[in-house]
Amino acid sequence: MTLWQVIVKNLACLVYGRPTSAKRKYSEFNLGVWRVVLAQDPFFSLPGVKYHQDIMNIIPLLSRGCGDLYAISPPMFLFTIFAHFWYAAEETLTLYFSSQLLFHVSILSLFDVSTLLML
Repeated sequence: MTLWQVIVKNLACLVYGRPTSAKRKYSEFNLGVWRVVLAQDPFFSLPGVKYHQDIMNIIPLLSRGCGDLYAISPPMFLFTIFAHFWYAAEETLTLYFSSQLLFHVSILSLFDVSTLLML
């Protein structure tokens, strides 16, 4: 069992509890070769989130998909995660450095360029 599978398994147990727990009602059905277990009552409610049940249902699918991708090719999975992180951070860094550049240009425009050249 890989480290990622252990993490996903423990996280799923912490978030959802055991699917065979008598405290919570759940439905179970098969989709092809997959056995799908869905909680019928939400574990917690999020104020202001309209489709919290859809979010709760997609988390196991997302973790299983990430686990499968990691099992196929760990370096490619890590590269993909890094690429998505860089794509998100690149726009923020561009905005920050553009604002810094404009700030310095506006400061320099307050001074006369000829006085700067004489120094």
